[in-house]
Amino acid sequence: MRVYVHKSGIMQDILRHIAKGYVWYIRGVVPAERVVSVAMKLAVKFQTEMSASRRAYRKAQGRANARLFLHPVRADAFEFVLLLTDGEHAGRITERFQSVADKRCRLVFNDRFEAIRMPAAGGTARWTWRLTDEAYDAYGAAVQIGVRKSDETEIRRMISLIYGMPGFRGLRRQMVGLLKLLHAEWKRAGKGESCPYVSTKPKGYLRLIDIKTIPLDDVVARIAAGRRAIPHHLVYDRSQQHGGQAVEAVYCPDSSSHPAAEARHADADSA
Repeated sequence: MRVYVHKSGIMQDILRHIAKGYVWYIRGVVPAERVVSVAMKLAVKFQTEMSASRRAYRKAQGRANARLFLHPVRADAFEFVLLLTDGEHAGRITERFQSVADKRCRLVFNDRFEAIRMPAAGGTARWTWRLTDEAYDAYGAAVQIGVRKSDETEIRRMISLIYGMPGFRGLRRQMVGLLKLLHAEWKRAGKGESCPYVSTKPKGYLRLIDIKTIPLDDVVARIAAGRRAIPHHLVYDRSQQHGGQAVEAVYCPDSSSHPAAEARHADADSA
């Protein structure tokens, strides 16, 4: 069993699998002390560790395949997403799977990002991530409060949170909206035409990154020892650079985003 090193990595890989037909899901959050047993139970029950050839054989027989995604969301908890393709599977009887295409129950990750199909260049609908309505409203309210109270610390914190979101297409559109709101509130408060701390442009598109994982047992052992869940040198790997800046800088086990470095557009969204 393995854990994704980067939040943007797991989000990118989830979209990739959805586009390949893994369109049914269950998700949840489990305490760190239980994650190994829960992950093992799901892996055995849904045969998530099969080889590519075995998956192809099952697909040809009309049977479903499953994939398990794990990532630490807090210092003491992990979020899991289990994706399943169409087809026969005994696990469907005992678990209540939802469709990723169902607008009433979209797949949500990290309590704030939802998977959604949106028109891309040329009008083709592609899978991407965006903030849920509740999360977007909360960001907007925090921006307004910070400006109206002239709280520079809070304003800078919100700017970091906005730019710390992974650069998926849906999120970039919302970044534009939040930045416009920030500048409008700044002007309305009589502080000037626009906030001097930030431009009106969102961060760059998230380019396709190498998916990095580490053994689940290692992560759990680090947490038990009171250490950072994912080693810092793996999160900010200097080999994952573009144009002199680290591409990945969005890992957040405490759910507070770190400002992410801008990357050139290579479209990490999925068809």
